[in-house]
Amino acid sequence: MGRLKAVEIAEKDFVYSGLYRIDLADWNALAELYGANGLTPVYPASQMTADDLAIAAQMDEATTE
Repeated sequence: MGRLKAVEIAEKDFVYSGLYRIDLADWNALAELYGANGLTPVYPASQMTADDLAIAAQMDEATTE
């Protein structure tokens, strides 16, 4: 999404805007953390492979117990 789009979204008044503001405040630290742990780049669903989408779909199916 990039920082500029994140700022645009965070400035809107909706339920998650506060969380976006927190992420923006820690943008550089989070980018370093994600990069160090191989969590970037993050792709939109339209650019994911069928295997990526299958794994993402399983994430919502994990047990909460």
